[in-house]
Amino acid sequence: MIGRLLAFVVGAAGAVAASQAPGFTLQYMQNLEGRVAELRTVIDRFDAEIVRIGYDRASALEECETATRLLGVFCRGINADIARYERLSAHQARLVSAEDWVRPLVLARSPERDVTESTLDQFEPALPVTPVGFGYAGGGFVLAWLAASAVFGVLGAAFRPRRGRRGKIRLT
Repeated sequence: MIGRLLAFVVGAAGAVAASQAPGFTLQYMQNLEGRVAELRTVIDRFDAEIVRIGYDRASALEECETATRLLGVFCRGINADIARYERLSAHQARLVSAEDWVRPLVLARSPERDVTESTLDQFEPALPVTPVGFGYAGGGFVLAWLAASAVFGVLGAAFRPRRGRRGKIRLT
């Protein structure tokens, strides 16, 4: 009896936690969009400057390979910015193209740590009022309830007194 009550409480907690996934995912995507836009600005400025002096990005980055120490620092920085932009843009594209129901799962498979941390810093849980939020709440309840029921069932069986053939309690 107590195990069932505890399983229900754990299920309710799972519902509350899982119901936040769609809202968190949207806020994460907004944070990601800002980062991608900022990197796009940096890269566009770099591209405009090198075109002005007669280079394209590929030739400028190739020349960076033989750069002096000071220029090499700049080149490593812009290379890192370009690589991060490409990675974040691809991540953003996967999230945008995913259906609402699977988007939190796509995010869970490949989150960007710094974007996740800054989103968590600003995230405030809210009551989900969308079908997706209700769906995740239901799924979270069922998964947490099933897991808790299994754990409490095993624990209950382990600590339940054993009965003999005639229904008498046998302590062993």
